[in-house]
Amino acid sequence: MVLGPDTPIARNPNVVYRELAEGGVLLRLDSGQYHGVNATGLAIWNLLEEPSTLAELNAGLEAQVEDPPAELEQEVRTFLEDLWARDLVVLDDS
Repeated sequence: MVLGPDTPIARNPNVVYRELAEGGVLLRLDSGQYHGVNATGLAIWNLLEEPSTLAELNAGLEAQVEDPPAELEQEVRTFLEDLWARDLVVLDDS
């Protein structure tokens, strides 16, 4: 997977989620698999309400975090790559 800063990322339409006290859970309807996310993961998921690029997600998350760490962009990329590997998000690199 090549996730460039301008690659559009969207939620997989076969995934639903529920917010919990300390994060959330994503459910792939086609497989029945649950995937837990922490509060930061849930914030990223909420930013994906509309398809977004990696650059837009990083900017949106930085705006929500008081003192974002220097490695935030790489952590967001890694998280999105993990979501993609689990078929929870889709990429539109056409």
